[in-house]
Amino acid sequence: MDFTRELQKILDLVVTLLMEGVSRVAAPVVIVSDEDTASTDGSAYVKMPRTFLGIPLSEQMGIAIGLLAHEIGHWLQPLSAIREVEKETALDHNVANILLDIQLEANVARIFPLFQSNLNELRKSTGKAYKAEYQKGSRDAASFLEASIYALLFGRFCVQSDRSFSTMFSQGSKFPKINELLDDASYFIETPSRQLPEKLKDFAQKYPECCNPSRKETGSGSFKPVAPDPTGSVSSGNVDGLIRLISAALAVYNGAGNCKSVTGELRGKTQPDAEVLSTCRMIQKRWEVPRAAGTLLGPGRMNRLSAFRGDPIPFEMQSPIGKALPDTKVVLVADWSGSMNG
Repeated sequence: MDFTRELQKILDLVVTLLMEGVSRVAAPVVIVSDEDTASTDGSAYVKMPRTFLGIPLSEQMGIAIGLLAHEIGHWLQPLSAIREVEKETALDHNVANILLDIQLEANVARIFPLFQSNLNELRKSTGKAYKAEYQKGSRDAASFLEASIYALLFGRFCVQSDRSFSTMFSQGSKFPKINELLDDASYFIETPSRQLPEKLKDFAQKYPECCNPSRKETGSGSFKPVAPDPTGSVSSGNVDGLIRLISAALAVYNGAGNCKSVTGELRGKTQPDAEVLSTCRMIQKRWEVPRAAGTLLGPGRMNRLSAFRGDPIPFEMQSPIGKALPDTKVVLVADWSGSMNG
């Protein structure tokens, strides 16, 4: 397996799935470099480290996909507006980047559930490598800012690896306000991307100790973290165009966890057209399972070949051995309300 080519295929697929037409406007590439962390400019490339935690990344494919998914998450954030908030408030970039990472990893897992296990593996490995360093740094911190960074990183990687951040640990610190800061950081898990600039501004106003007016800006937007964070940094690339292209597709996921089901009477009288019937047949075929071991449509793994063919739902899972699902029916329902404008 060609390591870079495999990651490029995954990146191409994600861009294609986000919204039809994105790949024709933006075709980001995977670059393997000798840098310590992964990074992205938000539009043209994703840089991946050649080694991660002392081991060649090509030997850690699960973690490599997790790093790739992490960087993809930065594309979904309004980075230009966020940079303006950092300049306006002088919020320390280390703190801002960790808060963005908390939001993006939760957001990516909602949009692409199959990346969840890769992000879990990434966080678990990072926590195992740096847990002692984060604990020592938190104890020895000379300032509230430094203590905050170590505590945030500990909550990111060393508590619950199946979450992008957790406050479920006892934070003994000479700065009592740290516990309140950690609670506020946890709210970024559910923050929609469009609300991030305002959320960061509120955070900076509440914790002026995390603002550093004397910090020096760098031309590339990269930074050297006070504490090691191998999941990477985000550079100051132009992401506005890509955000506009995918914003419509992402809107459906905002508040997805609060969806409710309502069953009512169907009132449409119009017979479905040929395109609708064709799509129904494509989906129905994916549900048909022979009376033997096989696969069926389900949240098991992504079938890249199926996705590139244009199948509506390119996910599959192992079917129960020796069983079939003859009663499974797939129905497409169109909204008949006047607001749909025909």
